[in-house]
Amino acid sequence: AKHGSDSDVYNRKGVFDERAFEEIFSTYADPPNYDTLTPAQIFKLIKGNADPYDFFGWQANFLEWASFYVLLWPEDGRVTKDQLRALYDGSLFPQIAKKVEARRSKAKEVLDEVKAK
Repeated sequence: AKHGSDSDVYNRKGVFDERAFEEIFSTYADPPNYDTLTPAQIFKLIKGNADPYDFFGWQANFLEWASFYVLLWPEDGRVTKDQLRALYDGSLFPQIAKKVEARRSKAKEVLDEVKAK
């Protein structure tokens, strides 16, 4: 849902804005990692998008980014451009589901081995 203080990657009609997406990284990513964002850079992004007196928008923006980060939980702490694009285009969720299923299958195999002993 559109709200104040968001990143404007989607316009009011729900159309993805490639320029606004790229602007996130050109503005907040640091060299040599122009295609990744750290938690500190994400926080700067949230602050940079904050509209004055838009308390709801600040909270919504923070919760969206925090939820995304926790859902993704990158091993190296960096959110990549591809991961963020996958969130925006909806392909992230099937990717996460596959990883979860693979972990469940592996855990089931280990449990079955333990039960067999």
